[in-house]
This record gives sequence, structure tokens and C-alpha cells, in this order.
Amino acid sequence: MLSNTIQSIKRALTTNRAFWLILSIFGDLLWLATTILPKDKSVWIFGAWFGDSYSDNSKYLFEYANRCQPNIRAVWLTKNAAAYNLVKKRGYEVHFVNSFRGFLLRVVSSVWVTSAGIFDFNSFHTWPIGRVKIVELLHGTPLKSYGYDDPEHVDFSKGSNLARLHALPLNKLVGLHDLYIAASDEVRDKWSTAFRIPLEMIKVTGYPRTDALFSPERPKVPITDLLRELKRNSTLAIYLPTHRQGGETSISFLLNDLNAINSRLAKLHAVLLVKVHRFHLKDLAVSDGNLSNVIFVNDDDIDQDIYTILPEVDLLITDYSSVYFDYLLLNKPIIFAPFDIDEYTADRPLYYNYDEVTPGPKARNWDEVVSHVAQIIRDGDEWGEQRQKVNSIFNAYHDGNSSQRVYQVIIADLGLLDANQNK
Repeated sequence: MLSNTIQSIKRALTTNRAFWLILSIFGDLLWLATTILPKDKSVWIFGAWFGDSYSDNSKYLFEYANRCQPNIRAVWLTKNAAAYNLVKKRGYEVHFVNSFRGFLLRVVSSVWVTSAGIFDFNSFHTWPIGRVKIVELLHGTPLKSYGYDDPEHVDFSKGSNLARLHALPLNKLVGLHDLYIAASDEVRDKWSTAFRIPLEMIKVTGYPRTDALFSPERPKVPITDLLRELKRNSTLAIYLPTHRQGGETSISFLLNDLNAINSRLAKLHAVLLVKVHRFHLKDLAVSDGNLSNVIFVNDDDIDQDIYTILPEVDLLITDYSSVYFDYLLLNKPIIFAPFDIDEYTADRPLYYNYDEVTPGPKARNWDEVVSHVAQIIRDGDEWGEQRQKVNSIFNAYHDGNSSQRVYQVIIADLGLLDANQNK
């Protein structure tokens, strides 16, 4: 009851224009108070998924900076205790975003690196503080319309983005980013219209998280040993459905009849991993611990990062998730399961004709999904050429060096350090 009350109050506040105006004034005053303070060009702060997760592009650039760029003091900020412990365990600097140290680091840092916008540093001091450079790494290639391209969100300055509205004229660029990245020229064009920014603000580098797909050595996570044991005698598939309306709509309808699915998979010597989007963790209640060949994966199993196990699986099953664009780099089979495509696209139009950019068999239900799994196991995969074609459109680089490219772009474009000394 108390939790529901708190959520109701939170929703009321975040949709109240006066509330956001007050915060905007606070942000501007904070900017005025700190803009004259010196910045440390070596201090970069990193965050992801509204401070709730240690994952995504920010994580991989953060770890690259710690490993390879000793001139950079790379610091992770989070509000999530599990994420804090994961970073600490790796021996990297981490602080809670709303701690005094976290606040001071936001004041003195010269670069903020995000994957989901500046709300990755989730606090009332979210606004950029005097002369900071913001690098938006984003979180995947867009299949679904985004930002200003999404008719449902055409007024992109409302709601949680009202930080763009400022009472004081001295800080007109608060909330805006200085640099974006993309996986290819095609993706770059989409980000340009989605954010209404010039192409020169977007650099084609590839996504840092895809470096994990090429690395021969990956950090061990709690589920690693189990997966490697399963792979000895089974085909390993993973189902990664995208979220529906930010988690407001249940996806339990996508996970029905698990017993029948499990029985067929067992006969095929195939194991299905199921990992739902972080917005749908409540839907894990449909899982059945007695299923032998269907395994629900949670964040603790993978240390909050699906890319720690993605290279281990033999095939991907998804619907509209951008993860498949990254998975193309592995050139492994993909089964597309757009069970609700008419309903889904009615609320969220796609940038492309679905069939033209999804190189793999299409399934309308789980019976067809399992049939496609069986065919791939029996006859092999016939979509390699089509995958390579789509891959060439959406991924300009196939080498595992995207973090290095992003770092060099930040240095060169934002003029922070001598690029010749930081390679």
C-alpha cells in the first residue's frame, strides 16, 4: 500500500509542469553557481539506465578508459547497490550518485558519459554543471521510431525532458548533449532526425558494448558455468523480447504455454534462455522453476549485462529489440517472433519495413518458433547471406575496437586532451 502511494505521488510530480519548472530553475541556479569553478579535464563520469544498472555502452567505454587510458580518471556513478558492488569488485572507482562525493565529481568533471541521457545520473542535480561536455552513447540501433520521429512523443520537451525548459536565459544548452555516436551512416541519419541535431554532432564509431562480442576473454558471471555445461550437449537459444510501453503493458502473453514449449525443446536437445527487459522484471512471476529446458535469466545471473553471455548462445529469438542489430556481428541464426506486430506498431511505428531488415525466419507463435529451432538444428541456417547484407547497412565496424574509436572521437571533437598522447 505504501509503495503504491509513493508511486502515485511520484507520477503526479513527474507530470506536473510546475514541479519541472521549479527543478529547471534550481538547475539554472546550480549552473550559475558552478560555472566559474575550474574543471578537471581528466575526470570523466559514467552512468547507465537512470542510475539503476552497470551495463550498456557506458560500461564498456568506462572499462576501456580504466584499462587503457591512465590519464583519465574514469568514475562510475550509480544509485543501485548491486551495480556499486559490481564496479567495486572490478577494482574501479564508483560512488553513489546522490552522495556528497558523487555531487562533487559532477561539479569538477569535464565529461559526462551516458547511455540513456543525463538522467543516468539520477538526482535533483541532474543538469550539466558549468561547461561540462555530455557524450550520449545511446543504447542501440533504432528499429522503432524514436524522439521527434515518434508521433506519440512529438513534443520532446515535455515530461521527463522538461529539463530543456529553463527560466534563466543564461543556460540555454542545459540538458543538451555535445556528442552522439552511431553504428553506421544509416543509423546516424536516424539519430539526426530523432534528436533534431546536425549530422556533424554524430560520429560513426560502432557501439562500445559490441566489443564484448569479439573479446576472447569475457568476465565470468554467475551463470557462465551452467551455460558452458549446457552447450556441451544442447543447442542454446535466448529469447530477448523488447519492452512494451516502458513496462506499463505486461508481456506475460508472450510467455504462455511454457510446459508445451519445454517438452518440445527437450526432444530437440535445445535449451531456451529467457531474459525480459528491465522494465518487465515483474513479469518473471510467470516462470516455472520446474522447467528443464526453459531457464529464466535475471540480472544477478549475468551481473546486470546481457552482453556477458550473448556470445555464448547459438541463436537469438527476438521481436523488435535493437539487440539483434548487434547480434548480426556474430553471424549466428536469428528467429524473429513479432507475435503482436500489428498492435505494437500501431503505438510505435518502425523506421523500416520489418521484413526487409530482419534476416531470419518469422514466427507468429511459439509453435512456429520451436519449429524454426528444429529446422535450424536439423538442416542448418540459410540466412547467412541476408544477415551479412543487413549487417553491412547497420554496422560499419566489425572489429571489437569501438570503445577505442569513441574515446578518440571524444578527445578530438571536444578538445579535451592531446589526442597524440592518448591512443
